[in-house]
Amino acid sequence: EYTSKSLGFTPHDTKWIPRSARIVCTGISPGSKGALRIYELQRDGTKEIFQDLALRPNGIKCTTFGASRIEYQHLAMGEYDGKLTIIDLERCCKPASDDGKENIFDSN
Repeated sequence: EYTSKSLGFTPHDTKWIPRSARIVCTGISPGSKGALRIYELQRDGTKEIFQDLALRPNGIKCTTFGASRIEYQHLAMGEYDGKLTIIDLERCCKPASDDGKENIFDSN
């Protein structure tokens, strides 16, 4: 175990951010909002570089970096209300796309 952190939300997915020493953790906050945190790995542990416990109006079920080219660092997120949202992690999590799908996403 490299490090452990208390998140303040229920995590559903954690991914390495391509071409970086960072990880993104997503899930659902106690208020049922979409939560996201980004950590940077350092020699002495991790440093939190971004946190938003109400990033999306609904919890985030699953994520992938496979929806864009690797150099763009766009994270596609499936939410509990069935929406697919793509955010740009390089622009502080601004939406790159917001596509209102109708069914709940399952990462399996």
